[in-house]
Amino acid sequence: MSTNIEAKAYGPDCSESEKIMLKSRVSYLSHDIIYYNAPPIISDFQLNVMWSKVKELATKKQSSYLLVDITGTEIPTANQRVILKNYITDALEYIDYIAVYTGKNKFLNFTAKFILGAKGYERISLHTTRNQALNDIRRQKDR
Repeated sequence: MSTNIEAKAYGPDCSESEKIMLKSRVSYLSHDIIYYNAPPIISDFQLNVMWSKVKELATKKQSSYLLVDITGTEIPTANQRVILKNYITDALEYIDYIAVYTGKNKFLNFTAKFILGAKGYERISLHTTRNQALNDIRRQKDR
């Protein structure tokens, strides 16, 4: 499921195959769950490419849920945190629920709580494991 990616910041000058590789990190996990596998190193360009793919997939469905894996990524910069907040706010227009999992990285957990909790989102949850996040999505789907 995971696409191997070089640990570097990809920019607008990256090759077409690198853009395809970035987009491939966003895919359907099931018919209504989109899986977002964050890259090891984040760039503004990568965020744009990958969140555009989320929107593309989500707007094709009546109902969509987003599972976000940030276990292997770096902590975003202050500017990237703002960008992420904007993408998440936008995504809530076409995504029913977002579950994020961070692993056991305390700094990443803190940063994710800051990004996700800043606006008091009710349709977003934060977890340490993939199973917890998927179980939460399933509970939301059963509502």
